[in-house]
Amino acid sequence: MEGRRTFLAGVFALIAARLWAAQQGGIPDASSPGQAMPQEQRIPPPPDMSDDRQPPLPPDPHAVLKQNQIDIKKDMTQLESLVADLRKQVDTIDSSNVLSMELIHKAEEIEKLAHQIKTLARGL
Repeated sequence: MEGRRTFLAGVFALIAARLWAAQQGGIPDASSPGQAMPQEQRIPPPPDMSDDRQPPLPPDPHAVLKQNQIDIKKDMTQLESLVADLRKQVDTIDSSNVLSMELIHKAEEIEKLAHQIKTLARGL
């Protein structure tokens, strides 16, 4: 019984190693004997950093904050417009009898825009 378990464990280990090696590009897949793996399935080598290329510099924080301020002002204008539209809808619709899906969608849009403004204000 122990011999069978050892044999099966060895077979499973061999299969797992073969599959792992095929995924890594070390050996061709068993389904296509005698053929190399297609170029698009091979893992590309890591980029060579030996030449004079420098890693990209991080963006200037001052420029990022300035762009965030411009985006916040634009979003605030849009938010004011959406809130005014929502206020008009609430005033014209009797919400005790009718639930307006348009009203809900507009409120969700306002919520998303407010979250975007909050994220920009945090500088993330």
